[in-house]
Amino acid sequence: MASNDMYKLELSSTLILPKSLFTESAGFACDIGGSLAKFVYFISDTDQDSVTVHLDTFPRENLDDGLKYIQENFVKPAGEKWNKNNILTCGVGSYHFMYKLEDAFNTKGIKNINEDCFGEAFVKLAKLLSTEEVVEGLNSKVMQEEAAVVQCLQDQNKKFKTSPTGDTKPMAEQDPYFHPFPDAAEVVKMYAEVEAIKLPCAIMFIGSGGGVLKLFEDSSYHVLQMWPSTGKYLIGMGKILTGAKTFDDLMELAEKGDSTKVDTVLGDIMQKNCEKPNTKTEDDIYAKFMDDVNNMDNSNIENAVVFTFGKVVDKDIGDFRKEDIARAFVSHACKEMVIVSRLAAASGGATQLIYVGSTVSHPLIQAEMSKWCIHNALDNHRTMNVRCAFLKNSGYYGAIGALLKAQNKEEIVSKDS
Repeated sequence: MASNDMYKLELSSTLILPKSLFTESAGFACDIGGSLAKFVYFISDTDQDSVTVHLDTFPRENLDDGLKYIQENFVKPAGEKWNKNNILTCGVGSYHFMYKLEDAFNTKGIKNINEDCFGEAFVKLAKLLSTEEVVEGLNSKVMQEEAAVVQCLQDQNKKFKTSPTGDTKPMAEQDPYFHPFPDAAEVVKMYAEVEAIKLPCAIMFIGSGGGVLKLFEDSSYHVLQMWPSTGKYLIGMGKILTGAKTFDDLMELAEKGDSTKVDTVLGDIMQKNCEKPNTKTEDDIYAKFMDDVNNMDNSNIENAVVFTFGKVVDKDIGDFRKEDIARAFVSHACKEMVIVSRLAAASGGATQLIYVGSTVSHPLIQAEMSKWCIHNALDNHRTMNVRCAFLKNSGYYGAIGALLKAQNKEEIVSKDS
């Protein structure tokens, strides 16, 4: 049912693309997933070589409002300039709500297609558009801050390495799998540069569910890793932990929160150790470590996470602000997605990993994932060469792919055929 108050459209953008890509297209396509309905549409102008493709998103529960919006902003203005019998859709929601789409457009000619629409759109747009139009890099400020923390920790770890004889390398460093810590500044510099798309590359979808695949130039792919703890996980666990009812509610809380109020961080352990009476001795490595920390320019090292949600162990959930819980949870979820995806990409031989989905368009998600990307790169040599970026307008690539599929009508297989 439509809401009593029309949903206010918040996620909206446009792309300028060659009109030649869409000569057979209806001018409208949609991708209705588990949580969001993404609409793409354009009104062709015969005097122009390009079209402005509008990209609009509505929550799935506000689908009726979204269809009314499309009728007002596409169907009526387009008049006779579109072919309503060649509408293509994708996503499981499009199949479930086919009757709503048919009613909204007054046609039985809508097809919900099986083919991979994302791959078609990604490969084509990566060739047509500039790198800056397709992807955006990691958050440089966040990377620099986290890299400084990891560098400090690694510098301290080096001091603890000893050899039994004192004149040979420790056995750990003789291990063929041993890799010395990389230079943090160099890795940050490498990660700050946004690479042009190079196929094949790894893609992590972060939608209601998620997974990592390796995408090839012909838009074929194979799956490297499935991962269920993405969009629905964020919303579901966020609701249990904080009462947030939507993704936006959770992000609003998390932006106001401080994860160090919930996580046990390095500063907590150092302070607890040094405050114990009669325990600080010359051999106390924690005390020495804390003295080193106090002499460092980078005070952020005290916020290095030691135990996720560690402070909750000795307290009740009611002792914490829901904003702080939200921030700690979002950070932890992003860390999990980063570690899983980067290991999957590395194991699949990919050196480029693109994060995809409406979820990753949020600045806080990008900041947290940037933080854990650089942390993982410095912490695990197996993934250091996997460069990461976020796909712009990535939530719409399925629907854009459906628009493009109209050029190959003979290849289309409908789910109800």
